Amino acid sequence: MLFILISGHPPFMVANATDPWYKNIYKGNPEGFWEIHEKRKATLKDKEKKAEFYSTELKDLVTKLLACDPDNRPKIGEIKEHPWCKGPTATSEEMTKEFKGYMSLIEEKLAKAKAEKKKSAETGTNVNQGAFEGYRAYRDGANVVAFALK
Repeated sequence: MLFILISGHPPFMVANATDPWYKNIYKGNPEGFWEIHEKRKATLKDKEKKAEFYSTELKDLVTKLLACDPDNRPKIGEIKEHPWCKGPTATSEEMTKEFKGYMSLIEEKLAKAKAEKKKSAETGTNVNQGAFEGYRAYRDGANVVAFALK
């Protein structure tokens, strides 16, 4: 869950050695796992810059949480004492600013979709309803459970 909250998507599709993302965890290669995810974030953020989306502390904690052997995973007390959990947190003002930025993006996309729909109705053409273009729906069966930037 922590990985999903930070990344906006699951760390792998299936906890199976054939899954390309999980394979690195299974084979004891967390560096490969993080390299794949950093490249994905770099593509999303800026194709020319190397992403530094995940902090060293987060990588360490998530790697420990994803240990294949449950006996090797940290206990609740160890998680609470981990440097990532003890690190700096966003202020209320910082969170408000971040959410307002996201809200503005969503409002822009919705306004664009509304204008396209109106134009489509006026001209009688079927304009692509891409209000959430650039977002990916994650599904659990037939239900959409979350949206994240592609």
